[in-house]
Amino acid sequence: MPEYRDVPLAALIPPDRPMREETLWEGLSELKESLASAGLINPISVRERSFGTYQIIAGMRRTLAAKELGWQVISAKVYAQGEGTDDEIMSHENFHRQNLNPVEEALYHCEQMAKHHIGVSEQARRSRRSEHTVRALLSLLEGDEAVREAVRAGKLSQAQAREINLIKDSPGRAFALQYATNNGWTALSLRVWREQRDLSGISQQIGELVPIIEGLPKPTIEERMLCSLCSLYHPINVVRIWQVCDTCQSGVAAAVEYWQHDHPEHGNGTEQ
Repeated sequence: MPEYRDVPLAALIPPDRPMREETLWEGLSELKESLASAGLINPISVRERSFGTYQIIAGMRRTLAAKELGWQVISAKVYAQGEGTDDEIMSHENFHRQNLNPVEEALYHCEQMAKHHIGVSEQARRSRRSEHTVRALLSLLEGDEAVREAVRAGKLSQAQAREINLIKDSPGRAFALQYATNNGWTALSLRVWREQRDLSGISQQIGELVPIIEGLPKPTIEERMLCSLCSLYHPINVVRIWQVCDTCQSGVAAAVEYWQHDHPEHGNGTEQ
């Protein structure tokens, strides 16, 4: 069992990989206010190391907030060497907090499975999550990238993302994502819309067209601009834009007209 004690903040070592790496600094001001008014409700978890140091297992954001408040010590659950594993302790503490981003948790599960060469069932057991939950989270990594980033940014719930990822064609997913993030479509609304599209056959028809359209050669358009001096059209990257006043512009126009009169071979503006 871990021992509860106050440990010096100066003796703490950051974890090898924070669970909330993507959102480590988000909401830190609110957390500081909470610590200042109510104190530390949940102690951080640390592993005792050599020479009087402690490596943080869980609670990096609480530690950062405490340091900014000027605290000297912080309450911690101190685990001895060989007592549990850092991965299990960190996952147990973080996975049961509601504000953990689903994409962060999915990435953590994927990383742990690769690190320990284990499957979904074993990872679910180690993290004390249901296998269904872990599979649902991992599906975020396998789904549409735009949907995943919307979940990461907090614009889309996991339930909404699941319904959008079930849409077979990419144009349909893009449309649903727009309406879910901008117009407030719920997961239920998305499901009804998706099922109606599937029944009508639209989703299958669009899905068959998408690879054909994507395989077509992309048209190339060379943009050209008229040169005010030679009156010829040139690629836009070789035409310079001048900043002149009306008086100077009149002088330039007169000079061009005079020059073209003496050099008709340089064009009359008809070359396109």
